[in-house]
Amino acid sequence: MRISLSPRAGAILVPLLLAGLITLALALISLDVHPQEEVSASGEPVFVGLRQGERPKWGGSLRLRVTGSGPVAGALRHEVTGALLAAGICQEVSVSDVITERLGVALLDVRLNQAAGFWTPLLARSQIELEAAYSSDGDPNWLEQPQGVIAASADPVARVRIRVDGRYQNAGLVSRPGYYRALASSLAQSLAAELARQLAGGQ
Repeated sequence: MRISLSPRAGAILVPLLLAGLITLALALISLDVHPQEEVSASGEPVFVGLRQGERPKWGGSLRLRVTGSGPVAGALRHEVTGALLAAGICQEVSVSDVITERLGVALLDVRLNQAAGFWTPLLARSQIELEAAYSSDGDPNWLEQPQGVIAASADPVARVRIRVDGRYQNAGLVSRPGYYRALASSLAQSLAAELARQLAGGQ
């Protein structure tokens, strides 16, 4: 059976089909995504120059650097900024791609070390590992130092090394940007929560 459309009918149906496809694409992008997740975060703080029972001061300005490649790294810059502000770790965040010197404000250096997995519109799975280094004095070389080592300082200094591991799986209709944005949000919230916990003395 062959169906033929008149030019007039085609002129009506084609725009309707295009409008439907555009609506579906927009719905996928804005879809609220909640993938199944297994996330663990651990931190190691090093405090220098603090009296017993004293906690480091935090809550001012902070510089953020996120390195890594792929869609998760791109989304992390925005999501980590929001998570830090929401957790009260700082009041202002400036994002920099290159940081080579101290500028007198805290620094959080986030590195996406591993991001493996796949995405399809109906099924997605990822395994992600990131490492972060916080320094209250803005030392950009803190992440390169051996674990547990901190340079001498005349002023009180707080430095925290954090690792976050996440496994994610999503079954159902999901857009590529929405999926990776959800992953970045989960990682950022785990990172900010662990950093706040370590700065508060591990409580």
